[in-house]
Amino acid sequence: MMDFQSSLKPYLNNFYNYKKEQGYKFENGYLLLKKIDAFALKHKLTSNCTSATFIEDWCKKNPNESISTWQHRFGALKSFLEYSSTFGLKTTIPVTPVFGKFRYEPFIFTIEQVSNLFSEIDKLRLKRNETATTLFAMPAMIRFLYATGCRRGEAVNLKLNDINFSDKSIKIADIKSHRERLIPIDSKLSTVLETYHRFMIRYKKAEQDDYFFRKPDGSPIGSSVSHWYRRCLVKLSIYNQNGYPRIHDLRHTFAVHSLKNILQSTKHDFRSAIMVLSNYLGHSTIESTEYYLRLTKAKFPEIVQQVDDYLNTYHD
Repeated sequence: MMDFQSSLKPYLNNFYNYKKEQGYKFENGYLLLKKIDAFALKHKLTSNCTSATFIEDWCKKNPNESISTWQHRFGALKSFLEYSSTFGLKTTIPVTPVFGKFRYEPFIFTIEQVSNLFSEIDKLRLKRNETATTLFAMPAMIRFLYATGCRRGEAVNLKLNDINFSDKSIKIADIKSHRERLIPIDSKLSTVLETYHRFMIRYKKAEQDDYFFRKPDGSPIGSSVSHWYRRCLVKLSIYNQNGYPRIHDLRHTFAVHSLKNILQSTKHDFRSAIMVLSNYLGHSTIESTEYYLRLTKAKFPEIVQQVDDYLNTYHD
């Protein structure tokens, strides 16, 4: 028997056992059932029935909740009620709302948020000594992603012989177009990467065709990058209505911050600068880069006129 506390306890136990018998691990499902149980206590449900306010309040989208989380939460309650109604629970079954066609809106970090993210990542520590961990790569990797706008897959696949510290350039294998591009890096990022490399070879000597971002035992890093990244965001309370930023949002942030600097500078031919940035990001067409122009315009109202002038000049 599970540790449910509300009047829905027998139905929650029954539903949980049913899912387990069907072969589901149901770990996340159990957590949702615990939330339903707590919600029932909050609404003071009694006997073998639910209430209209209990269902209505549960089915509302929370302010900081993503569309997908809302869908999962709604679906969990509806499945539970449909199943339990056949075992005597008196309830209405909520009508599935129109969740809408959701297009993810990129999260654009502020300069202060980026700085805080770097500081928080530098504070990460292991609870025990181990060499099969991604943690040691995190400070350099997150700085690399923000400073270059590379995709996470491009960073993960980066080999030691792709980096030329002498002329401060990196060869990137584009994971979308399957073409290679050469990008320059500044002295600050070059120093970060060199320091990281010297630290890592203390654990294990690296060959030229080894992954640059790797675990101390030499194995490639994996999905745990997201774990450490998310942990820092939670600590810093960095999120919006769509939830916590994805790692890919560092690429969006690089593009928007770069465009803002270009727009505010009088030294560049703007059209040429946009084309350079497009090549740097590995975009197949300049239209992909112009998408970031619109994001930049929305984020920084003070440069609206420059963006409009550019778009009107080249698209009329």
